[in-house]
Amino acid sequence: MLDNIADEGHTDVPAGVEFVDIVSGWKWSCGLDTDGIANCWGDEVTTSIVAKTPDDRFVKLGANVTTPCGIREDGTALCWGPDFEGETEPHAGVYIDIDGPTGMFCGMKPDHTIECWGWDEPAAPPVGVAFASFDMSSHAGCALSKDGRPTCWGDNSYGQLDIPDEGIYTQIAMGGQHGCALDRHGEAICWGSNRFGQLDALQGPFVQLGSGMRATCGIRRDGDVVCWGCVDDDYCDID
Repeated sequence: MLDNIADEGHTDVPAGVEFVDIVSGWKWSCGLDTDGIANCWGDEVTTSIVAKTPDDRFVKLGANVTTPCGIREDGTALCWGPDFEGETEPHAGVYIDIDGPTGMFCGMKPDHTIECWGWDEPAAPPVGVAFASFDMSSHAGCALSKDGRPTCWGDNSYGQLDIPDEGIYTQIAMGGQHGCALDRHGEAICWGSNRFGQLDALQGPFVQLGSGMRATCGIRRDGDVVCWGCVDDDYCDID
């Protein structure tokens, strides 16, 4: 989750390592190096994640708030770290993508259906439905069909499921109380809570979005990264 990166210990990135993928949770991050090895770091609260980081080779990483998972080269999933609801016990089988809300993980199978393990409420996705891509936050998730139409599920306490359904999108990024998506022109459309300015999307066009608990960042076509929402101490003041 992007806005957790500034937490103590969260910026202690291993020196001299080139990363091709990175995920973050609460006060920890894991990066995938060019050899497919996971490197994890964080503060003293997350020593179990760092200590249990496996030596397996991965092609993709995923994360919920407390636990990282990875897809091995053979397509099977492996998770490590704290296990509160069975989220480190993936089902047997092959996956092409992986992500997780609080207390669970979900993997996309080669037929593009999604199956989950761990706590199954309230963020379990539709069963047996094929999607092109998906993304999940703490208690909610959204997915895109092959033609870019959205389907969302889970907790809607802050309107985080209220994506404009008349749109066609190329990517969805779910945050803690909000979500953002890229339209066909590469512009960011955001919905849900705007308590920290999460909906005040900057102008694109973007090629990729990533949403954290209270902020979203986007990569522009020229490679520049910009963020909106809780990105500085003044905007993060909740008083």
